[in-house]
Amino acid sequence: MYATGEGGMLGVRVATSRPCVPILLGNPFGPLLRIIIDLERVNPTDAYPRNDVDVRSISFNLDGTEDLSDLESLTLLSSGEDEDLRQNARYTPGQGRKEKTTCQAIGAILPPKPSVTFSTNLALAPGRNVLWLCGRLASSADFKHH
Repeated sequence: MYATGEGGMLGVRVATSRPCVPILLGNPFGPLLRIIIDLERVNPTDAYPRNDVDVRSISFNLDGTEDLSDLESLTLLSSGEDEDLRQNARYTPGQGRKEKTTCQAIGAILPPKPSVTFSTNLALAPGRNVLWLCGRLASSADFKHH
């Protein structure tokens, strides 16, 4: 993650992890990567939480994917401060059904490529911000691939 502007990345911590769950056929939000961005006060004595950090774009390299044609699409989601995507992504885009979801799509749904960039203007909230790179499997996906 790169930062521009005054103050650099003071008080910003970023961690990534790959969930150990299978991506299921038909699931529009198969979790590929979780990104946790903790936005802390620059100085612990600051009276107000900060609101000066946003994400303008985020890029991913899919070099480790055996066959990109196994993926139909890629989506970047925000689940707020909640780290459990399964409890939040309970809706199907385009069908209008929502059940207590706190997930928000970030940028456009993209076709799989070796390198993808999601363009956005997401203002980060003070505290924990959780983003997810999600993939939807193609109906022809080979389940032996990684």
